[in-house]
Amino acid sequence: MVGLARVFNSLQAKTVLVAGDLVLDRYTFGKARRISPEAPVPVVLVEREEQRPGGSGNVVLNLLSMGMKVVCLGRVGDDEPGRELMHLLTAEGADTSALFV
Repeated sequence: MVGLARVFNSLQAKTVLVAGDLVLDRYTFGKARRISPEAPVPVVLVEREEQRPGGSGNVVLNLLSMGMKVVCLGRVGDDEPGRELMHLLTAEGADTSALFV
């Protein structure tokens, strides 16, 4: 592992263009206490929910964590999930000026 850490530490900041499918991943956390009587699905008591960039958005976050400057190229929907995805990427430091709505 020491060798791999040395490689990552020696990387110089570059500007990287990430083109791909941007997805807003949604996670629901909770406990399933019973199965629904109407269908064989668990009834979940939701404790919390999270949203994170997925698809190529995950690649963007990984590159940002390595100190790279990242420009996102792709398309997002003209809706609340699209706006949330752009907000999350921008908040992490990604350049979203090449995203099309």
